[in-house]
Amino acid sequence: MKKITSSDGYLSKEQLFDLVAKYDGAEVTYSNEGQVSLLRASSGIIHSFVQGGVNSYAISGPSIRELARTFQNNANIITTGGILASIPLAFFGAFFTGISTTVLATKFYNAAGIMRQWSATYRYGAGVRITLTSEYPIESRNSVRKATIR
Repeated sequence: MKKITSSDGYLSKEQLFDLVAKYDGAEVTYSNEGQVSLLRASSGIIHSFVQGGVNSYAISGPSIRELARTFQNNANIITTGGILASIPLAFFGAFFTGISTTVLATKFYNAAGIMRQWSATYRYGAGVRITLTSEYPIESRNSVRKATIR
């Protein structure tokens, strides 16, 4: 993780695809307090590379709301010229190296909206998948299929 996030921000297309293939299935889990853990926290959020995209999955009602806030805060920071505010979301910076900050901020704004929609359903366990071309809701942490929010 340190090697990916300490990058100077410039990766070739080949290096990016090598990283995606090498780290497919890699996960970062953290608690609502932002502490990174190798274990699944009971109130945690999981970010993982899954088949060419990044899945973010919250495993409780409070963590769904926290994930929405985290995406929103990071979108705001990127929009004003800052850097990603949390280590777990640096995961996205590594994955989406080479796209503009405007595009990344838009993806985060959209992801925040999806998580707010999930929160309104009073669901326990919900997520969002972000790829280079789209953002959409998911119902399980390793899903690549778009879910319907009900």
